[in-house]
Amino acid sequence: MRVISSGIEALVTARQLDEKIASKKIPVLANSSSHTNFLDPSVTISGGAILKQRIFGLTDPKFPAPMLGKAECGTSMPETSFLTRDDRRLLGEVYEWARDQGADLFYVDDLAFGLASYREKDDGRIWSRHNEGKTYDMEGHKVFYSFTDTNAATAKRIIEGSALTTTRLD
Repeated sequence: MRVISSGIEALVTARQLDEKIASKKIPVLANSSSHTNFLDPSVTISGGAILKQRIFGLTDPKFPAPMLGKAECGTSMPETSFLTRDDRRLLGEVYEWARDQGADLFYVDDLAFGLASYREKDDGRIWSRHNEGKTYDMEGHKVFYSFTDTNAATAKRIIEGSALTTTRLD
């Protein structure tokens, strides 16, 4: 049995996850010329338009982004198609806020892809459980995950705090 916390194995696992997420990005995003320059004060682009361009690769405002329901969960459809209307509204607002703050929109992209993955897995219900002793490393050892004491305290504050009850994310 192997317990992963904040050591090198956690770093390797996190890096592998980052690479997996990066590999799921839409190829259009890799071309830097496809990104819109948001610094031009004479042009304002809505958060919804930013979402459609960065997550769905759509530039035509008349072309709707695909939306799938729970019946298609677990299929081989693009994860981003599972974002709900509420998710899309929220992400549009987050894109606008991040743009106005001068933040790197890549972080919002990560939130969008993570949320899309969660939705595609029927809100996490068909996600495999990674901490039940059914996951093994490359050497055949069972892998379990745990928080460091500091991270456990942070998670506890989040779970017990009032902000969790008022967030628009479920």
